Amino acid sequence: ATLARAILAHRRGRLKLRPSFVCMGRRPAAARPLRGPQPTASARSARGASAVGDTAGRAGGSGRRDGPLGIAVWLARRVAGAAAGVALVAAVRAACSYPGTGGAPSQGSERPLASEPEAPLPHDAARAAEERSPLPGFPKRTRGEDADQASPERKLDNKLRGHALNLRLLKLTEAIDTLGRSGRLDDNAARIIGPHLDQIDLEAASLEPSDNVVKLRAVLAAVRGGLLKRAGNLTDEEVEAASSSFSFASPRYWDYYYENASDASLGGRFDWYVAWDDEITEQEFAPLTGAEPTRATRLGDLLRPYLGQRRDPRVMMMGCGNSDMSTRMYAEGVQQIVNIDINERVLEAMRVRFRAAAPRMSWERMDAASLDFEAASFDAIVDKTTIDAIESNATLLEAVVREAHRTLRPQGALISVSFQRPEVRVEKQMRRYAGWAVCGAHRFECAKSPDPLYVNVCVKGEPEVSG
Repeated sequence: ATLARAILAHRRGRLKLRPSFVCMGRRPAAARPLRGPQPTASARSARGASAVGDTAGRAGGSGRRDGPLGIAVWLARRVAGAAAGVALVAAVRAACSYPGTGGAPSQGSERPLASEPEAPLPHDAARAAEERSPLPGFPKRTRGEDADQASPERKLDNKLRGHALNLRLLKLTEAIDTLGRSGRLDDNAARIIGPHLDQIDLEAASLEPSDNVVKLRAVLAAVRGGLLKRAGNLTDEEVEAASSSFSFASPRYWDYYYENASDASLGGRFDWYVAWDDEITEQEFAPLTGAEPTRATRLGDLLRPYLGQRRDPRVMMMGCGNSDMSTRMYAEGVQQIVNIDINERVLEAMRVRFRAAAPRMSWERMDAASLDFEAASFDAIVDKTTIDAIESNATLLEAVVREAHRTLRPQGALISVSFQRPEVRVEKQMRRYAGWAVCGAHRFECAKSPDPLYVNVCVKGEPEVSG
């Protein structure tokens, strides 16, 4: 963000940078006065949020990570990283696209830098915007609407401001996660952090609608929901009743997330945590099924031994979203795959995208807690993020685990790829709600995740024979 502000300042003649760095060799026609960018309101507010995060970091703690908050941390990191790349590329393009003749920069005006946020919307304006929204706290958005009619300068302004908000949200999310793991996430912490979240939401409401704004406000609503749930010991229903707050376990959250995404966003690849073909730390492991030890260099290598011993195994992808993980499996010979999700729009987007290339796959709208399949229908069920999203709702978690056990064939495996350690995911969740023959986990690391991840596995036994 600092580099982007400097590039903008250079363009407006308020900061002198080496032309070869800024515009790959395009030299300005005349030297400009040297003046560094001033701290912005966003930066000052971010420092306030940083203080909260630093305090939480010192609290330390290695306790259990809450699933929904863990997802929020990962998603906030991803959104912030993507926004940083978009903002930087846009800033470089703007700096190299000088108006006027001869490619020379125009004389800079003395108005504030584009990266400085405008004053937040007044509370009454924000409230009026919420009344027009499909869900409380969210902006109404037309699909594909990305402020196409706005000037390039305003588009860049929105991208930079959005990136600053993403960074502030990431810091707060990490603080909440750290406080939760150290057992210090209480009402007092919620009172301190809550106003910071409200301010980010208020500033985000003033940005032009875009996919990044949709993701920012969706993550913010889930972070606020996680904060309220943990600090106030609330149920998902009570969280949803609170203004602008949702749980990852709520279908309404995912309806908003997917219904407001652009067609281009849904058509892209999005894998939570790690993808099938992502490289992992090389390791030799012994599958719980009793198969020979094998070597793994990708996530797919760890999963493949659990996808069924039959020649043509049937596999369910639980909460598939717009991940292309099942299509990667399809390309490697596991082709009888049923993808389920609770949102029809993302399912239809995946049908359109992959139906011709993967005719043996299907996409079904279904609740993982109440499956429409007969008992013993699958050789394997793969979960990546779904159980993390619902694990704080004990009733929902129990139903999902029991349904997975019911629909698995004997020797079938429930596979949960997660940041959640096996002493939690396996011992306190999967084993607790169903009788499995054997359970275990494989730990791995990959470049996409700063934390270790686990392939948690439980294998169903043979049916008991009554005497």
